[in-house]
Amino acid sequence: MALCLVACGGAEDPEAASAAQFSIFTGRLETADAVVGLAVSDRGIVEAYVCGGAATFATHSRWFVGALSSGSASLEAGGLRLDLTRKGETTDVTLTAQDGAVHATLAAQAGAGSRSALYESPADASCRWGVVMMDDGGAEPGIFGTWCDRTASMSGDPLDGPTEVFAQVTPVEPVDFRNTLLPVVAQTPTGEQSFEVRRIGAYRAAP
Repeated sequence: MALCLVACGGAEDPEAASAAQFSIFTGRLETADAVVGLAVSDRGIVEAYVCGGAATFATHSRWFVGALSSGSASLEAGGLRLDLTRKGETTDVTLTAQDGAVHATLAAQAGAGSRSALYESPADASCRWGVVMMDDGGAEPGIFGTWCDRTASMSGDPLDGPTEVFAQVTPVEPVDFRNTLLPVVAQTPTGEQSFEVRRIGAYRAAP
């Protein structure tokens, strides 16, 4: 996965009137080089992206999708579990990695004027990946992302299933924070590639 710029507007949806409204939360995991971005809809649907840093982009970068029940959810993806408990303008987040290690953070809701945002890969991507923009109040927000591609089994045996390949991505500067699309580049195994990731904005069709 992994971007980490820091290490690591466009037109609204024409169907905005019938789309869900999302609140954005972001946080840094306390004991792992990873960040998390959450888009929580007014209908209780959660789309969460964990983006690993230099040491964990291939092991911790995952999308988690589900629904809150009484303000909480336990979501699983790729052998990892993400436990969420929303508490007003914050959300308790706990990631349990494949090795059993537990990492937590208190993700803060993006307020008016915040540039914190969550972006998703193009719709035709073989493996969904994303970018987290985290506005900590500094001159520029941190931008973290990870590219992913799903390929045939490296062993050549179709019974082994597909293989996922990850790479860190960086944004193309200067960044236009008003735009729904964020241009990024990834150093993939076949060379540098350019992409545009789309912001999960204030209004977007529910998944």
